[in-house]
Amino acid sequence: MFSVDELLDFLIEKKYIEEKPTEVNGNVIIERFSSLANPTESSLCWAKKLLNVNDIPDCAVLICLPEQEHDPDLETLMIHVAEPRRVFGDVVEKFCPEKELTGISPSAEIHPSVKLGKDVFIGPKCVIAEGCEIGDKTRIDANVTIYDHVKIGKRCHISSGAVIGADGHGYYLDENKRYKKIRHMGGVSIGDDVDIGANSCVDRGVLDDTQIGDNTKIDNLVQVAHNVVIGENCIITGGCQIGGSAKIGNNCWLSLASVIKNGISLFSETRVDMNSSVFNSNKVSNETLFGTPAKKTIPYYLGTQFSSDSQLLQKSGLSQIKIPENINNYVKKILCDIIEHEVVFTKDNNYMLKSLDVLRIIMEFEENKISISFDDVTKIKTIGDLYDIIANLYKKGDFAVVNNSF
Repeated sequence: MFSVDELLDFLIEKKYIEEKPTEVNGNVIIERFSSLANPTESSLCWAKKLLNVNDIPDCAVLICLPEQEHDPDLETLMIHVAEPRRVFGDVVEKFCPEKELTGISPSAEIHPSVKLGKDVFIGPKCVIAEGCEIGDKTRIDANVTIYDHVKIGKRCHISSGAVIGADGHGYYLDENKRYKKIRHMGGVSIGDDVDIGANSCVDRGVLDDTQIGDNTKIDNLVQVAHNVVIGENCIITGGCQIGGSAKIGNNCWLSLASVIKNGISLFSETRVDMNSSVFNSNKVSNETLFGTPAKKTIPYYLGTQFSSDSQLLQKSGLSQIKIPENINNYVKKILCDIIEHEVVFTKDNNYMLKSLDVLRIIMEFEENKISISFDDVTKIKTIGDLYDIIANLYKKGDFAVVNNSF
């Protein structure tokens, strides 16, 4: 439990807000964190998107976007911030930190040669084989299997059922055309602050180590094959399959069930969208790849995937061309469907669009036989930028709405 005053002091210290709101009862106690679906009068909630006034929860505190309107019939304290998700994460870490576990379960099987750092937790029925090294404050949950000669850094979290260091799927044909297994003599090297989700597998290398860089976060049910090299600060989401000897740069994002072909390389700051299969290496950073085979679609603005839809960017030099009403209504309808609240489609709107929003807009245009070049797509960051590009396409006669019923 913590008070509203303590919360506000923390937010000011973190520079999320400048000062305490006026006429606030700082003695109100926040007893829990709640979802928007299950608020209580003593809970803290957060909303990543603008809510209809009727949908604002009756809770003690709501962390919300700057433009969020208030329901005057509620006593909910509205804290307006640019990035509600990030603020909520920091608040949880401050006032409800995860309990640090230490110690070794009696049922864990650990080879005598294993080197354990300080304050390590090894859960029940874990198996850690010869020559492994586990860094300080690393947590290994129940039923994890770590094969020989695996190195895991500091402050890592390996969730239940994960298997680290098993042989990869490497075979060759003998003289009788029968498959024989290639011995895997490499290991696995995992950096600091790495998370590996439940039932994920990281295979050992054939000669060199399979590598995972610092602060990379791997979800449940992910396959990392032999000799893969993953850079720092990557997000690998559930169901991803990374083929042998693939190289993933720093700050990459692999979305749900994406597949990376063996042997290819992804440049740093590449995003692969959901269910996409990447067959070829890319050559530059700041790309989003989508489809099967995956092709570049829009830029990947690292750091904006968690940013508020309403974060403002400076905009200049927009077109003075007026878009006809039917085109304006067509684009406005697409925007409202994607962003899920009413927007104004004008050249002066600095409302920031997330990269995935832009992708969905472009896909809607493609269905109407409207194509926007990759160079133009890279310029779209705000609704005003989108207006500018469409206005110029209209001027050239390249943008027409087939369905004029909007």
